[in-house]
Amino acid sequence: MGAVSGTQSGREALLPIYAISLGGEIPSLSRCKTLRPKKMTDSSQDRFYFLDMGKKLKVLVLMGGPSPEHEISLNTGKEVAGHLDTQRYEVNTFVVPRSGRWKFPAARPDVAFVAMHGVYGEDGTIQKLLEDEGILYTGSGVLASALGMDKPRSCAIFREAGLNVPEFVVYTRSDRGWLRGQTAEYPCVVKPANHGSSVGVHIVKNEKELRAGIKDALRYSTRVILQKFIPG
Repeated sequence: MGAVSGTQSGREALLPIYAISLGGEIPSLSRCKTLRPKKMTDSSQDRFYFLDMGKKLKVLVLMGGPSPEHEISLNTGKEVAGHLDTQRYEVNTFVVPRSGRWKFPAARPDVAFVAMHGVYGEDGTIQKLLEDEGILYTGSGVLASALGMDKPRSCAIFREAGLNVPEFVVYTRSDRGWLRGQTAEYPCVVKPANHGSSVGVHIVKNEKELRAGIKDALRYSTRVILQKFIPG
């Protein structure tokens, strides 16, 4: 029997699965059965699902997608699929095309393992699509994914929670001319406001590098975050 969405004391989480809107308390292992909602909806409270490990779970590993991290995602997906225990899981893979136009495979999985990176894979997009299909999936939910990928909003939430956050400003395409007369503290970090990994990230040391960094970051997003550099 495997607990989903994390490991609890004395319980082996064979496959972590995120799901939401399951009412009531977490059931004891002795009375766990496969739990599948008819329809999942957003909720402020996350719940745990327990899946019956008495049978092989059908796992669909999703990889690829329209993100600049498409190729990295393929490597992740292949590694995940290759390391899932075939004695416990019936593993299938699916590559979401770069166009982002695709249909769910006809064979419905018990759970989707999201091995996608960046935009579409980590920003709540694929999570919402899976929820609309009523398919359980790994990782965070729609809202948490969307907020986690949005760096300015994440920083605002962290600050509200009392955490120390480096000073930052947000620059958009409509802010042309904004840099004139601005005094920046160098070095500073320039990055797309809503991309993963180090895509479009620059540590700049002067105005020339700053302008070049913003130009490059705008290739990936309509918003750029300029943040104080913290050495470490």
